[in-house]
Amino acid sequence: MTPGDGRPHPRRRPKGRHREGAAPGAWKPRAWDLDQHAEARRLAGQWPGWTVLYGTGSRCFYALTAWPVPEPLILRARTAAELEAALREESAALAARRQAPTMSGVWR
Repeated sequence: MTPGDGRPHPRRRPKGRHREGAAPGAWKPRAWDLDQHAEARRLAGQWPGWTVLYGTGSRCFYALTAWPVPEPLILRARTAAELEAALREESAALAARRQAPTMSGVWR
């Protein structure tokens, strides 16, 4: 046996799920940050004029307007409580500028 001839070294056992001669092992996707995703769904239900998401990679909560506005509006916060406070503040500001949605204009 020479290095690089494609055969495993006789003293080393092949490793991994895809080793030659072995059936592929069962794969189960991991669910990350379940509590945060549930919190984002809760916020989305409480704020029907907004699309609320949780980014697993960024570990941040996001809220996007679900109605037409002159400029895209995206809120970002590290916690659900921070996002909810930002939603209250921004919704009040939008209502003052008369850019808040009417219930007929909210998409579901």
